[in-house]
Parts: sequence; C-alpha cells; structure tokens
Amino acid sequence: MSKNSYNVYRRGGRFTTKDLARIVVFSVLMVVSKVTTQFVPIPVAGLHGILYVPLSAVFMLTGVGLVRKAWTATTIGFVAGVVGLALPGGPGVLDLPMLVITGIVVDLFLMAVRRNIGDSAAIAAIAGFLPVIFTTWFMLWGLRVVFGVRMPLMTFLLIFIVLHGALSALGGVIAYGLVRRLGR
Repeated sequence: MSKNSYNVYRRGGRFTTKDLARIVVFSVLMVVSKVTTQFVPIPVAGLHGILYVPLSAVFMLTGVGLVRKAWTATTIGFVAGVVGLALPGGPGVLDLPMLVITGIVVDLFLMAVRRNIGDSAAIAAIAGFLPVIFTTWFMLWGLRVVFGVRMPLMTFLLIFIVLHGALSALGGVIAYGLVRRLGR
C-alpha cells in the first residue's frame, strides 16, 4: 500500500481540527456549487446537474483524498446536506439523504479496496461513478413514492446513470489530480 492508502485501522483515526476544517470547506463548496449552478443560463430546464454532478464529485472526493480517514465522505455529505437545508434556495430536504448515501457508498468502496483517491485515477473514477447508481435508485424511489411520478425505467437509467455516471467519473479523475498536486 502506498502512503496515501485509506487505512481504516490507523491509530488516531479521529478527525483533527485540520480535518474538520477541510470537511467543512469541501461541504460548503458542494452546496455553493449546487446553488450557483441554478443561475447559469442553460437553455433546457433541469440540466443544471451537468454542472453540479462533476463539481460535487470533485469536492467530495478531493476532501476524502486530503483527509484520508474512514467515513470522511459520509461526514462531508452529511455536513453539506445540513448546510444546504439552512440556505434559502439551497438543496431540498431529499438532498440530505442523497448526499449521505453518496458518502456511505464512497466510504464503503474505499474501505473495501483499501485505497485512497490519490492512489490511482481508476480508483477515483470508480469512487465517483458508484454513488450515481445508488442515488439514481433513491431518486427513482423518491419520485414514485413521494410525488407519484412513474418514469420509464430505461429512460431514467440511461439519462441519469450514463450521463451522471460519466460526469461523476470525470469528477473523480479531476479530484485525483487535485489530491496528487495538493498533497499534504
């Protein structure tokens, strides 16, 4: 394992003040990117995710790569969700569980492979892509249960998993580059 490894069993695995500061910074960047992309003049309504998805992946995965401790992504997702609830015009109530699910999936993947974002671009791309699958199913369930909207499954899967998955994987590769350059 390299020095960047995602060692869950490392002594002193608690977050330091520096770690918490990084977590808060990257959480706020995620929320700000979601709020500000709403103001970008994209001609088709609802396509703001094309900007938000890779940006949120970059911010979450860069935070995970720099902090290098277990459950960092989950903490970043939770803090981003809570901050988003406090902002007027920020992400909605359903974004909190989606951000936490995203963090849990990233953390479990990195624990399973025992690597970190700064170890390889492939690991970072997979860590960016995997949460899209779970959040897509959560969105599908949320649309059906909460709003009573039934979307054709193939359309939903093609639009969200393929498009958002590719963008999130790209965000993971960008996060890999940032972690390698920023280092410690």
